[in-house]
This record gives sequence, structure tokens and C-alpha cells, in this order.
Amino acid sequence: MNVLLHKGIVKVGTKLMICNAELIGAREGIDPLDVHDGIKLKISTNSTRRVRWYTKLGFYKNASLPIPITLESVLPRGGIIGSLSLIILRKYPMMYFERRTNSKSILRNEKAEAIEAEKYEVSKQKSLEIISNKVETEMISEMASTNKKSKKCFLRIKKENVDELSIEELSNLIENSIDPIEIQSLLSQEKLDAINNFKKSEQERFYNELQKRVNKIFNDQFKNDRKVIPLFKLRVVDEKYASTGLKSAILSIWNPSEDVSTILNKSCEGQYCKFYHLTTNGFKNGELQISANKNTRFNFQGFKSEYAKREVQKSFKNIWLGTYLPLFGELDFVGIVISNINKNINFCNEIYISDKEMNIISILFQGDIKEYGCDDLMSPGSIIFATNIQFKGFNPKSSIPKLYNTEQSSFTTIPKAEHILKIFNDYKIFMKKSENQDFIKCCQNKLNDISNKNIEVTKICNKDSKYQCLNTSKNAFNRSYGELSTTIMKTSNTSQSEYSPAQKRIKMLNNYGRPPPLTIVHTKPPDKKLMSQFKTPTRL
Repeated sequence: MNVLLHKGIVKVGTKLMICNAELIGAREGIDPLDVHDGIKLKISTNSTRRVRWYTKLGFYKNASLPIPITLESVLPRGGIIGSLSLIILRKYPMMYFERRTNSKSILRNEKAEAIEAEKYEVSKQKSLEIISNKVETEMISEMASTNKKSKKCFLRIKKENVDELSIEELSNLIENSIDPIEIQSLLSQEKLDAINNFKKSEQERFYNELQKRVNKIFNDQFKNDRKVIPLFKLRVVDEKYASTGLKSAILSIWNPSEDVSTILNKSCEGQYCKFYHLTTNGFKNGELQISANKNTRFNFQGFKSEYAKREVQKSFKNIWLGTYLPLFGELDFVGIVISNINKNINFCNEIYISDKEMNIISILFQGDIKEYGCDDLMSPGSIIFATNIQFKGFNPKSSIPKLYNTEQSSFTTIPKAEHILKIFNDYKIFMKKSENQDFIKCCQNKLNDISNKNIEVTKICNKDSKYQCLNTSKNAFNRSYGELSTTIMKTSNTSQSEYSPAQKRIKMLNNYGRPPPLTIVHTKPPDKKLMSQFKTPTRL
């Protein structure tokens, strides 16, 4: 709004239509005639528009309110948005946001949250058992100390005085007596039943007191319970950009209701929806961030046939060529796990995936792969379907294309979509063929050759195989699985094109030869006045 004021777009005399305004300085409603200096009206630029000069002032009744705007006209710091009509292009998996008091907040996927919740419940149960055993031991020791004091008094009581004792005293006398059977023989059946009932009530009182003390200590120890908030993220776009995906934004829905969760858990990509009362959160990674709040309303409508759909990659050849860049930098693919490497230096895991043509890519996991809950899926030979894997493009300086796992990424070995199941079945048939029994081993050999940058021929000694492993030359890296390799011998007659750029520059400098010697420059001897020492000027 300040920018609009400085530019003169909004000035004195401009009529504005305002919705979603907030009253500041008055907890309850206030009469317009009683407004004082502390009362202010907070307006949002996204919910404010200019109107014609002849528009009537006052409260406005119109079915189009709140003001509908487009996503490309949303200001990142413009406050509350009245109404947006958008197409849902991508629905990301449910995430869970945990707020910690002593450390940073953590965002986890559904599997990681289930593992963390299970660990937390196990730790709580262990702590509860330790506290319960400790309190029970303390209470038993307290009862033992009181029984020692009463035991001395009961030793002085004679058998003739047993009938004069109360039920509590008789119960303590039997417990502390050397021969309780003898005392029980002196009592009637009614008193024995009363003593048994008294013992049951005392036992209940003991366990109630035990539960009370344990709960008090346990609640004090776990007063800061886990605060986990479910989060849905959607990628939305204006209807006119639905086919291209341009000018998209990320919509975050915190703690969605059951109705909204039910709709979002279904296939909602391509669905048309109207959102009311959203909030902007600026830009993150060059993308506009919008969030829903407790006042947000959703109006889900029909699906749109033409929109930027997901593309599932079953071959990584385009990635190796360096010409492919997925929409929104998110890659979906089906591949075969080759190996799992734990890099202790960078505190990350690297998973190598291959297609049927031995085009290998790597996926980097920040931290331990077990934290993401997909370590059981990453065994060599597994066929996986990965979604929302971040890909920033293939750097030619890198030996293998690198992809990055995020909180929005997901992996599965049991896909549900029919078109993905078809690709899965093709991979399964490929792996079951007899000529492909050594496919994993061949891919691992190629991976070792790439990492070692060794220009030698590597062959598999399996005579039954109809193929040979590829060599480590640049041509061999791009060769499809099943093609025969050619032997490249390193000779002294290396062509100019096989030199690296640095070697070419060094060779060019060597061709210039040594520089000529410097000629002597003859100059006149300096003046004696210039060589004399500096003298301070005398004062007049």
C-alpha cells in the first residue's frame, strides 16, 4: 500500500472498496461516532480495489464480495486475499510440522512421523515403568516402617483382648503375628470377612495413591508433549495458465478439517476450487507462498481436462543428454535401485537408480535415510516409483546426474495408478529375463568405473550373457544396456580433441616459447638536488 501511495495510484480523494478489514484498538464493536485516537482500521492491499468516482459510499452489498482477484495480481506482502479461483496442479503428500522448545522445528513426511511417534510412545512407556517401580518401592518402604512401630504394641496384647480390637487393628495383628492362624481361630467368621474386605479396600487405596503419585511425576516430566500439526501443500495456478503451469504458487493448509482432508486425500489434481480468506507469506525459492487459516473456506468444483499433468519418466536418457528439465523442477520416475552408499563426510546417503538402458542417476538424502522411513525400499534390485524428486538440471562437470530428496518426495514399491503399474510390469518382465540376470552387477561395475574415472575396458566373464559391460569412455556412458563395448587403447598419438580444456591451454602457451630478454633502458643520471635530504622550510 505504501508503494501505491508513493506512486500516486492511491491518493487523497480516491474511493476504495475494502473487504476483510480488521478493527484495531477495540475488543468489541464500537459506534462510529465514538471513535477515538486509539481506534484504527487495518486494511489489506490484496482485499482493496479502486472504484469509480460516482460509487456510493457506505456498506456495500454485492454477491461478488469478497473481491475476487487473480493469482498473478496477488502482492506477496499484501495481507489477506478475499477470493481466488484456482486450478490444483499438484497435491503433495501429507507432512507433519513439529515445534520443539529447545531446538529448531522439524518437518517430516507421513512415514517419518509414524516412526518418530512410535519412538516417543516407547520412551514414554519406559519412563512410566521406571517411575511406577520407583514410587511403589517408596510406598512399600513407608508401609514397612509404620508396621515396625505397630508390631511392638501388638506383642503386648493378650489373646483375651482380641475381641476388643477394631478391624484395622486385627488386620495389622494378623499380618505382624508370628502365628496368624492361631489368632484367626479366635475370631468369628463375620470378623474374618470384615478383615478381608478391609484388606481389599486398603489394597485399592494403595494402588489409587500409587497411580496418583505416578501421574503427578509423569505429567511433570512430560509436560512439554509433542506438538505436531498436519500440513497439506498444493501447487495452484490461475485457470488461464493451467496448461503451462506458469506463475504458480504454493498453498499451505495447516491442520485441515476432516472434510477437506477427505477431498485432498483423493485425486484432486486438475480440480477447480474457489478459496476464500487466504494469507500471503512472501516468496520462498522464487515461488509465491500462500497459507490457509481458520477462517478459510473451500469450494471444490469440477475437474479440468486440460492442465499440466505429471510426466512419469521410465528412461533417464534425456536427463543424461542435459536437455530435459521437468516442470517445477520435480521429477517422477520408475527405476531400479543399484546401490546404497552412506557418505559420512557430508552426512548424507546417496542412492543410485538405473533404467533398463543402464542410464544411472543418483538421489541424495540429507542425513540418514532411516529418518525418511524408506530405507526398507532401497535394497539393490528393488523397482521403485519416486515422485516429487527435486532436479536442478544435469551439470556436465558432474559424472552422474544428481537429484535431491525433499520432505515432499515419496517412494513406493506398490503404486496404485494404472499407467504406473504398466511401467512397473515392464520392468519386472525385463528383470526376469534370463539374459538380464547379471544386470545389477553390470550396473555396479559401470558405477565403479564412473566414480574411479578409469579409462579401461571392463568386461563381465559370464559366457552365458549376451552383452558386455560398458567401458568408461564418454561414448560408453551413453551406450544403451545390451550393446557391445569397444576397446579404446591410450596411445601417444592422442588427437587434439581428446585433450581436456586445461591441457589445451597449456599446450597453446608452450607453443609460444620463452619470452625475449628485456632491453636495458638508458636514462640520464638524476639531479643532485633531487637526491639531497628534505629540509623543513624556515619560518618568516
